[in-house]
Amino acid sequence: MPVENHDDLISAKSDAILWRYMNLEKFISLLRTQSLFFCRCDKFSDPFEGTYPKKEIEYRPKTYQEIYRYYNIPYTQEKFEENKQKRISFNRRNRAATVINCWHINKYESDSMWRLYLKTNEGVAIQSTPHRICNSLKETDETIYSSKIRYIDFDNSIWYDKDEYPIEVENTMTPFIHKRIEFNNESEFRLFHIVNDVLFYQGEDYWKNQENHLGKFIKVNIIELIEKVVFPPTLNVNDQKLIERIASDMGFHFCYCKSTLSNQPEL
Repeated sequence: MPVENHDDLISAKSDAILWRYMNLEKFISLLRTQSLFFCRCDKFSDPFEGTYPKKEIEYRPKTYQEIYRYYNIPYTQEKFEENKQKRISFNRRNRAATVINCWHINKYESDSMWRLYLKTNEGVAIQSTPHRICNSLKETDETIYSSKIRYIDFDNSIWYDKDEYPIEVENTMTPFIHKRIEFNNESEFRLFHIVNDVLFYQGEDYWKNQENHLGKFIKVNIIELIEKVVFPPTLNVNDQKLIERIASDMGFHFCYCKSTLSNQPEL
């Protein structure tokens, strides 16, 4: 199933350069399972993932009043509190139901991304594009969405912006394509999938019966996905050859590149 489009998502250019930095264990897992790992939103380190900006929440009572007035329904504080609790419950399930796979948008390699995702020098960065990712997921059964992330001030901003995000009606996917401005160095492009069994039927109990409680592996065409593999700047030649041999033994022969950060000045 191809990656789905949606008007409320933020598209990236089809040829934008995407990076995914990973340690050696995760790279081998990618090749062995031929699957991308999508992590549960509620298991990210940032507790604000998939949540609402302060100003959006403050405006909600007025929104409910307008809706009730439109349908000529008496508005009471008790009814508002009831709806509020339902909304809190739904958002909790929505965060547990949404699984995410993250990429870094950058024309160039990033020293900060190497430092963030590799605690040692053993690992790689794989390079792709939105077009390649879309092609690599054509044979998957799951519905996948993709979007650039928009970074905002969660204390003082709302989602709507006439230039950056001119969407006036909130969509349940909106919280998952916005992050706090403090994370804007990530320049993130993300894939995400909504597990309907979590959202509508079993709730968080769904994950208790899964082999992996933290997320979901989704099948991907590795050859379509990976345009090139880049080695960390401090990885020695022998370890580079080891990684190439491991991939080769699994039947994969990629275009390998050394890190531009390992280049030496001429003078």
